[in-house]
Amino acid sequence: MIRFMDNIQLIFLSPSFNEVVGDVLRQRLKSSGHLNVVTKPEDLDKVKQLFTKGNKVLAIDPLFCNWTVPNMLISKITNLKAICLMTRSADWVDASFTRELGIPLTNTRDFYVEAVSEWAIMMMFCLARRIPLVAKSGWQQRYGKFQGVEVMGKTVGIIGMGQIGQRIAQQCQGLGMKVQYWSPHTHNDRYWYVSLNKLLATSDVVFPTYRLSAGERMLPGETKLNRLGRKAILIDVVRIDNKDHEFLLRQVAKDKLFGYGFEEDGGNHFDKYKGNVWAGPALAWVTDRAMKLQAESWVESVVQATKGNFPNRVN
Repeated sequence: MIRFMDNIQLIFLSPSFNEVVGDVLRQRLKSSGHLNVVTKPEDLDKVKQLFTKGNKVLAIDPLFCNWTVPNMLISKITNLKAICLMTRSADWVDASFTRELGIPLTNTRDFYVEAVSEWAIMMMFCLARRIPLVAKSGWQQRYGKFQGVEVMGKTVGIIGMGQIGQRIAQQCQGLGMKVQYWSPHTHNDRYWYVSLNKLLATSDVVFPTYRLSAGERMLPGETKLNRLGRKAILIDVVRIDNKDHEFLLRQVAKDKLFGYGFEEDGGNHFDKYKGNVWAGPALAWVTDRAMKLQAESWVESVVQATKGNFPNRVN
């Protein structure tokens, strides 16, 4: 394939570049353009490599810029041919603004499916065995108070049958659970399709896995969430709407929901929340394999951008 541009600058802004991008990937980058790496986070306005002459592809890690790339900064970078994000999430860069400027915006995809689904299953086991309550007690051995439940034979309800939803379904089926699902787009004949109302009312464990666009709500408010049974567990791996989140916390605190699991940036002690609440750090995707796949996807996005190809374009 013919190169899109000669003498293009590949500007990587990432504190972890040296850890995640190995020699083979670096050589691939060097064969595609002039590689410039900045690992020390600083104000983007002070990154002099962004304001040199010549064509540029910007590859950026959100930890370099605290998940924010101002539109004003983007508008000041001349000859910017693409912005390649290290993450799947792309809402920390203004997609509409970059589209108006004619700058392709790409993300990384598919690297996290196994890692996130396993993390979700781990949260399910922890909540089923009331590990947050055990931890808050100082790990006391109290048989009556900390009696858990077994998941075999239970019904799992999956909201969304995308890649993560399908993988969780496979894992739950392998554990001897009955799998039912609701999905607005993707369907899978191997599992039982039900309405969202029925899923919430009849599932012992619920996994929302359907990622909505900004401003939409994952779950349809308190009216339907009230359908969740007192012995149900809900595991959130997509960061549901804050109103739904607060409602679920109240339900657990009032003993109207068996357990609720989710991630939050920075993590927290279990004793921040009342009841059987698993509130962990945002580490679902952080495994050796997932990080390797992410680096490969990121580098491939940059290499393809130098050729005028943008398979993971989000704008």
